[in-house]
This record gives sequence, C-alpha cells and structure tokens, in this order.
Amino acid sequence: MARGGPTITFIADIVGAGRGAAARPAFDRGDEIPMSARTRGEARVGDLVRVTVRGRAATVTARYGPARSP
Repeated sequence: MARGGPTITFIADIVGAGRGAAARPAFDRGDEIPMSARTRGEARVGDLVRVTVRGRAATVTARYGPARSP
C-alpha cells in the first residue's frame, strides 16, 4: 500500500463553508471536505470539479466549470 493511505477520486461541487469553501460529493452521499485556496487551485464556489483525496489531504485535480451549466 502506498504511503498516506488509499487514494479516492470523486466528482464534487465547490460550496461555500463559513469563510472558505468545501467539496461536496455531486453524485453520492458524503461529507463536505474543507478546501483551502491552495488546494482548490482555479476552482471557485459553484464549480464542478474532480477531487482526489489521499490520507487527510484533498486536492482539486480537474475543473469542469459551473455546476449549473449543461
């Protein structure tokens, strides 16, 4: 097994969370994962993204654009 635990990848919406933002799973049930500005990259609140979680670290690995667009 790789160091840091298993890697999990899922599609999420970036939502506001207090003074920051969090990744909320878009198609499955799950908890919101707090995201720092550094780990979000170019993603903004309202975007649909792919998030990779390894251990306790979550990073946006792809940004698809606004979640409400077709």
